[in-house]
Amino acid sequence: ARLEQRWAKAPDIELHSDFIVGYPGETVADFEQTVALAQRVGFAQGYVFQYSPRPGTVAADLVDDVPAAEKQRRCNMLLSVQEQLTLRHNQKLVGK
Repeated sequence: ARLEQRWAKAPDIELHSDFIVGYPGETVADFEQTVALAQRVGFAQGYVFQYSPRPGTVAADLVDDVPAAEKQRRCNMLLSVQEQLTLRHNQKLVGK
């Protein structure tokens, strides 16, 4: 509802986001919800990264249970979705 309110007030607003795929405990369903959100929002730009533990963070103590190949698959898929969203967004700007 908040996004719809923002779009109503500022239809040309651009939203950008960062995504981390393969975070410990992320299920296929979780990832699919992330993809659906990206598509619904239509981010003008999005950066996609694979999870990797960072020393000193809470996540560093979690079991990294998403296999590397699955992280790569999710990363590639979300990057592809974002590329299409960015292209669509940029095409609207041609001539402006």
